[in-house]
This record gives sequence, C-alpha cells and structure tokens, in this order.
Amino acid sequence: MDNHQIKGVFAVDNPKQNYYQKDFLESLCFFIETAMTREKEKKHLQNLSYVDSLTYAQNRNHFNEYLEKNRYKELHFVGVIYLDLNGLKEINDKMGHLAGDTLIISASYVLQEIFANNSYRIGGDEFVVIEQDVLESEFMSKYNKLLVRMKELEISVATGYIWKERCLNLSEILQEADQKMYEDKKRYYSIAQNDRRRR
Repeated sequence: MDNHQIKGVFAVDNPKQNYYQKDFLESLCFFIETAMTREKEKKHLQNLSYVDSLTYAQNRNHFNEYLEKNRYKELHFVGVIYLDLNGLKEINDKMGHLAGDTLIISASYVLQEIFANNSYRIGGDEFVVIEQDVLESEFMSKYNKLLVRMKELEISVATGYIWKERCLNLSEILQEADQKMYEDKKRYYSIAQNDRRRR
C-alpha cells in the first residue's frame, strides 16, 4: 500500500500442505515497500537537484547533464537559443530584488510556455534553449513568438540563436549562440547609453 492505494499484490501458488506463509509474505512486502519508498525519495531528491528553486525551470545541473549525455553524439535538426535579460541590475537597484525576481520568473514562464522542457535557467538572468529534431521553420516560428511575447510583457532581452541540420559538436554551436547573444547585448547597452546622453 502507498497512500492508501494498492501498489502490488503477492500470492502463493500451490503452497505446501499445513504450511502457513503469512509471516514470510508480510516480511517480503515490507522489504519491497521499503525499497520502493527509497527509490521514490531518490527520484524526488534528483528532481529537486534539477529544478531551479525560483522559476521551477530546469537548472544548470540538468543542463550540464544534458551536455554530457550529448557531448560526442551527432545531432540532427538542432536549434539553440541563448537569452539574457537586459537591465536587471538597474531594476534591482531602483525597484528592489522582488521586482527583479518577478522579471526573471516572467521570462522563464514564457520560455517554458513556448519551449516546454527544452529550456534551462543556467545563471541569474541567463537562459538556454536546446531543441532537437525540429525543422528550421518551426524553430524560427517559436523564436519569433518568444520575441513577441517578451515585447508584450515589456521584458527586454538579448538573444543569440543557431539552427543546424547536422551538429557534430553541441558545445560549439552553444558558444556561437552565446557570442551572438553577447553582441546583441552590447548593441542594447550602446543604444541605452546614447539615449542617456541625449537627455
């Protein structure tokens, strides 16, 4: 039994005559139930180690494990996005960390809404998306939807994306997307600095 639900049943077929096996079956049930409980707790702890406590998105641990599993694999139809929030430090300084956390959570929910289990929060305000077996047209449609949703929510983001029909080195295309995101972020702060000067 588990939470008043039957999880399994034991029965004895052709028992020996005049041999009572109830104690044996109860002991066996106890050991199996203990093993099931331990396995359940192990999975629960493993899930906690993979989930970001603020956004409930997949975290860097899960991201690193994904990279390790796919490090030497040839992948096909792969899309990658690096995303970073613009102006988070200013929001934290002016409006407090609660406002900054709200911004992070909102951005994460958009990513999870569009990319489901393929997005990861890998840093304070940094996210990564990795999709496999996705056509370029479908990937670009999702990417554009992401930008639209962020704009609707007035969340400024810097992004870099890559789509490859054939990927021999996942780390390389991640670095390429990260570099594109960094360039996008530089453009944002360059424009923001010019706007401040005009004032």
